[in-house]
Amino acid sequence: MKISTILTTIVAIAIIAGVVWYLARPAGVPTYTPDTSSPTSALPTTQTSVQSTTTTTTVTPAAQTGAKIVPAPKSFAVNGNDATADVKTITVAAGTPVTITFGADAGTTYHGGLDFRSSIVSTGTIAPGSTKSVSFTATHSFSFTPYWPATNIAKPYTIDVVVK
Repeated sequence: MKISTILTTIVAIAIIAGVVWYLARPAGVPTYTPDTSSPTSALPTTQTSVQSTTTTTTVTPAAQTGAKIVPAPKSFAVNGNDATADVKTITVAAGTPVTITFGADAGTTYHGGLDFRSSIVSTGTIAPGSTKSVSFTATHSFSFTPYWPATNIAKPYTIDVVVK
């Protein structure tokens, strides 16, 4: 294969993975918005008049209403290969709904791919350059161990899910 074909394929896979990740985010996941609330000396200053409004809201604690507080869902992306992963520890609160998208790096993963396994959930085979997502509710800490799917040989690292 020509280098340009390989590079085009890698770029296409990266774009597709980014779109899949973006579309797979649960509703309500915050996106980055720059903080423009604090003035800088480089910007011209203007004087504005603001009318003050006071709103009072009474919140009854969940303990008093009997309601159960559920943490907001969390999503993570972990890219692994034959030697390591870019994320080694994921920390979440107990009861948090979690989605992890695992990827197998196209350039540094054996052609058989990876299979991330844990006592809670496993990904199944992920071909190099591909991703798979798993979802669970975090109740206790555990680890994912990546394996070569064809031989069931464990890779030399883990991805730890720490539940606090």
